[in-house]
Amino acid sequence: MSLHFDIKTGETIGNFRVNEVTPLYEQNETAVMLSHGPTGLQWLHFIADDPVSSCAIGITTPVSDDRGIPHVLEHMVLKGSRRRPGTDLLRAMQNQTAAKSMGSYTFPSCTVYHFDSAVESDMRAIFEVWFDAILRPELSEATFRREAGHFQTQDISHPDGPIVYTGTVFNEMCENKGNKGKLTDKIIKEARRHLVPDNGLGFDILGRPAAIMSLTSDDVRVYHKRWYCPANMRIVTRGREMPRTLLEIADKLLDGVEAGEAAPPFSPQPRWNAPHTAEIALSASESLPRRRRKRISNQGIIWLLPDASDYRASEAIDNFVWAIDLVEIMNKAAVAKDDASSRGQGWCRPCPTPMNFTMMFRRIGPDKFFGFYGHFDPIYPGETLWTRTERELRKLFDDSETPKRVASEAARSARWVVNVLNDGEGLSKLAHKEAFQWVFHNWLFKDDPFCGFVSSRSLAISCQFERDPDSVIKIVRDLLLNNPHRLDFSIREVQAEPLP
Repeated sequence: MSLHFDIKTGETIGNFRVNEVTPLYEQNETAVMLSHGPTGLQWLHFIADDPVSSCAIGITTPVSDDRGIPHVLEHMVLKGSRRRPGTDLLRAMQNQTAAKSMGSYTFPSCTVYHFDSAVESDMRAIFEVWFDAILRPELSEATFRREAGHFQTQDISHPDGPIVYTGTVFNEMCENKGNKGKLTDKIIKEARRHLVPDNGLGFDILGRPAAIMSLTSDDVRVYHKRWYCPANMRIVTRGREMPRTLLEIADKLLDGVEAGEAAPPFSPQPRWNAPHTAEIALSASESLPRRRRKRISNQGIIWLLPDASDYRASEAIDNFVWAIDLVEIMNKAAVAKDDASSRGQGWCRPCPTPMNFTMMFRRIGPDKFFGFYGHFDPIYPGETLWTRTERELRKLFDDSETPKRVASEAARSARWVVNVLNDGEGLSKLAHKEAFQWVFHNWLFKDDPFCGFVSSRSLAISCQFERDPDSVIKIVRDLLLNNPHRLDFSIREVQAEPLP
């Protein structure tokens, strides 16, 4: 199938100018880069044979504390605009349109508002309402109290009773509420503070309960005025044709809007000269089962891997991790019998084998975390979790079967890329959270809008690794054995943090 369209570099649509037209051959799509002359707003459109059109509006949202302003603002923006005060715009559009999906997300580097629909009139209606709200939200005091938090009596029927703090974001982020109860998420959140202490990614962009309580509605308004401006916005759309109607609506809504202050360039975390150690505090109820606490400690290792621009390193780690089940290997090492060590035998028996170690593997900004934590008890004098891990990794690197497994995984990855590219449902899921996280992270950090999509580059790398799996092992060896940016941590039990 070949898409036919009439768009050329230098063409203008209102105040928008086409800066670049780039064919994406594997996807059978074309990427069109535009910018808005008066404000500098950047727009990226993918012309694709897909009946569902997609749109996302992203804003760079830097943070310098744990109050969670971007998260609070994400909740407040669609709760009413100056033109439509007091209206839940998200719910209104859900009730009035046939949109396939719509929502908003707060990421470590940006906030994204997205929607998609197979009906062109829906796309116009949602875009006009949402983009207007993003530029000119109501941000009322009542909305702040409801979405961020406020003090009230615990039982409204007894006004003289205990006072509590409550609100959508506050309740969501409380450790005993919402969806933030996973132990691995808590450990990663705490480890991140130690791993990237020199940039904003070390803060909790979603907000810490105690810090949220110090937030005011004026703080939110000041933040919106400073950062929710065209200089910090990116719009991504996808569909069969150029979104001329959406461009015209945006041009009209941007009339009189100033470009604003661009967020400062992101500064990656400087690499360490040697591994660091840290102690992570978790409440006793979140740690190990009580019967095992005295015998086995929680420890972990996390590496900060190179940024997203190093595609070979990123693909190598992915191929290696999926080819080799490190959790299973570490579990076997943790419970292996040692006839020469009665202490080892004694420890093995009460320690259950399944999931002693839990893998941690995710992206934070332009970098990746990779590592694991688990229930560790040294069998030999002087042994640490790192020395045991290093020993097992070296065995893997020297194992003649490892290259075969890596080659097989690289071949599977290449097949997956081809299948996704040829699947009508594959890249049509642009409006989904994960895809937008990639495209905005890479666009904001590297000015490379195509880096976040499955492309000829990732396909070529997978094919290369299939032919030369030893290069994967060399890259991973350098990253895991020779990368000084490694955090070795232990977990300490504390009482739950009291709220003021």
